[in-house]
Amino acid sequence: ETKNAAATDDDKEEEEEDDDDDDDENEEDDLMDTVEIESLDLLEWSSICEQVFQFASTPMGKQVCIQARIPFGRNCQESEKLLQQTASAFCLSSDLDFSEIVDITDILSSARSNFVCSIKELCIVEKTLSAVRRLYKQLECSVPRKTESSYEMNVVDRKEVHLHFSPLMSIMENSNFCASLVRELKESLDNATLSILDTASPSLLGIRMSRRGNTKALEDLLLEIGEKVVASGGMDSIMITTRRARQCIAVRASHKHLLPGGLVLDFSNSGATVFMEPKAALELNNNEVKLCAQEKAEEFAILERLTKKLADESEDIWNLLQKVTSLDLACAKAGHARWLQAVRPVFYSDFLSGKGEKCGVKSNNSTSDFSVDIEGLCHPLLLGPALMDNKNEGGTSLPTPVDFKVKSGVRVIVISGPNTGGKTASMKTLGVATLMAKAGLFLPAKGNAILPWFDKVLADIGDSQVKASDLHFLFATVSDFSYPQ
Repeated sequence: ETKNAAATDDDKEEEEEDDDDDDDENEEDDLMDTVEIESLDLLEWSSICEQVFQFASTPMGKQVCIQARIPFGRNCQESEKLLQQTASAFCLSSDLDFSEIVDITDILSSARSNFVCSIKELCIVEKTLSAVRRLYKQLECSVPRKTESSYEMNVVDRKEVHLHFSPLMSIMENSNFCASLVRELKESLDNATLSILDTASPSLLGIRMSRRGNTKALEDLLLEIGEKVVASGGMDSIMITTRRARQCIAVRASHKHLLPGGLVLDFSNSGATVFMEPKAALELNNNEVKLCAQEKAEEFAILERLTKKLADESEDIWNLLQKVTSLDLACAKAGHARWLQAVRPVFYSDFLSGKGEKCGVKSNNSTSDFSVDIEGLCHPLLLGPALMDNKNEGGTSLPTPVDFKVKSGVRVIVISGPNTGGKTASMKTLGVATLMAKAGLFLPAKGNAILPWFDKVLADIGDSQVKASDLHFLFATVSDFSYPQ
């Protein structure tokens, strides 16, 4: 028994140690997440996303940009795929038409929560799904852009594989455009008048036909009675109106006797005129009320049916919106690249394997020594405003481009020089360039743009000399970034 108790105590101690290890790992992960978020802030990633925002077309794409949620590739292959999509969008001969595509995620959530959608909401869904289908057809029929400048010639000719737009088509691969739902919505709803069509159901058609016949008979009857009232001096002209949801005619209060057995439904403000339902119209009015209630009940049942079908296909529609957002972001990145006259970056691993040659970068002994080889790189947040100034004011002041060359195998670089000499700006420029490449954005450079793919991009830039641990800024920074391998 003593041995068993001791063994149990040992097991408990091991479990406690495992729990402590898990807690330590979680704390390290949380710390690293915090450092990465702070690094994105320091490198002004949100401002880069705001630049891309200018070229986004859909509400979903714009929201991703304004919230600085442009996705990074989780590995080199994913980032390369994002770059291929940008390059493919760059080659489009005309902009894709994202008009009439709206964010319907709230409508989908409402439908999945068993709230009956309104006619307007269902019409919005139909218009959006139809617009997505047209967008896909446009993409299928796209042709390569004709190169109009040496810059476009340089970019487009480097990527012959992308002229077939397969990277963009792959985004929309296996899409369910919910054709049956769209067809049913079109057959049931009128987008122009925001009403339910007769073709929505046979029951609705039957009710409406009966109601039209009843309404016609009621109008004819009231016109006939109204003519007799006018002829007898009961009114100067025929006036048919609705009171208490029933059709009636106006008659002078002094001539109520002209409508024996009629019901007084209302009076005018002066009391000189009464609104009466003739006895002969009683049954037809009852039918009108009954048919109107049946019509409303059937319309509600139709909306319930369409909402249920929307809820059933909401997962496919959600996935479709995600694909459209990715397509919009690819086109926005291409527009951003054209605006900055940026070039497609090549990851060093692809460059060594020869894949970089597809992008116009030749692998040779003189350049393969450099894991970072970027010619004439400008910070996009400096270049963008300068381009705007040039366009508006005809100026020529552009930021000074910087060449970056780092030999392969180098792990640490120290940059020295006088104050205000561009050290910090250069580090920020290279840091944001690595983020842009990971996210599938082109780099505002003049020549080759070769750089490694980094799983994490960490930055700590500042002027304070003392940290909480009383270390010099440089050593405190290294301490911040150190974590178990």
